[in-house]
Amino acid sequence: MMRVGETGFREVAAYLLDYDHFANVPPTVLIKITHSSFHVNEGVNGYKSHEKKQVSKIASFQQFISHDFDASDHGTSSFPVVAVHRIGILDIRIFNINRHAGKLLVKKLDRVGRFGQVELIPIDHGLCLPECLEDLYFERIHWPQASIPFSEDELEYIANLDPFKDSDMFQMELPMTL
Repeated sequence: MMRVGETGFREVAAYLLDYDHFANVPPTVLIKITHSSFHVNEGVNGYKSHEKKQVSKIASFQQFISHDFDASDHGTSSFPVVAVHRIGILDIRIFNINRHAGKLLVKKLDRVGRFGQVELIPIDHGLCLPECLEDLYFERIHWPQASIPFSEDELEYIANLDPFKDSDMFQMELPMTL
């Protein structure tokens, strides 16, 4: 279940939980934006306002990342194991069940050969940290990189995760509890 208006908080939470830019989530912040077009009661139950009232909303604002394509435009087997592992670790940690290839930006790091070295950038975390857990399915379980064991660095990162520290950080950084 996802409440209306909470996706911005979840986007920021994913960025905050990506300690040391481990999974490469782009910088994301909360913003408050005000505009008369946000008047949400217009037309509901016959309500018609004669004045354009300014209404504010909380949203997330994420840094634009220049990229060449998204992962759905190319076979996933050539993606770096470390990038797939790190994004997978983040997605399991935040219960991001909405990750698919279209939500991974791909940036070419060199122009050698047809494909070359790439960087993966995970985007769209608005459905992470759900209030209840239903059937979890992670698409990447079928990617070839999923069968390769985690590196020592990845295992150390996982071992150093601290949910109590995360909770304290959320209380300091986000104006609401997720």
